[in-house]
Amino acid sequence: MTQFPKKILLVRCDRIGDLLLTVPVISYLREKWNGVSLSMLVNKNTASLIKGHPGLEEVFTLDKQMENRGVIGTLKLVRLLKKKRFNAVFVLHPTVRVHLIVFLA
Repeated sequence: MTQFPKKILLVRCDRIGDLLLTVPVISYLREKWNGVSLSMLVNKNTASLIKGHPGLEEVFTLDKQMENRGVIGTLKLVRLLKKKRFNAVFVLHPTVRVHLIVFLA
């Protein structure tokens, strides 16, 4: 039997169209790994589009202009994600900042 991750974080912190193109990944992972807990980290400006999606447990936001601005703000987000204890992450839009957040979390 194939072992699968129990808690997955999907990361897509860019624009609206790119986020919408990512939505099928949620359904695919739900079908592939029945019972998996899926959460998503998105840009604050696009969060309203994905919040309430039936395939997601939680939606986290990256607010680079206010709440997560600078080192202290970024570390707040890292601390929040670390508490959630994800055991797999799919970074669907790689940036240095996102890689750093995910690595530290």
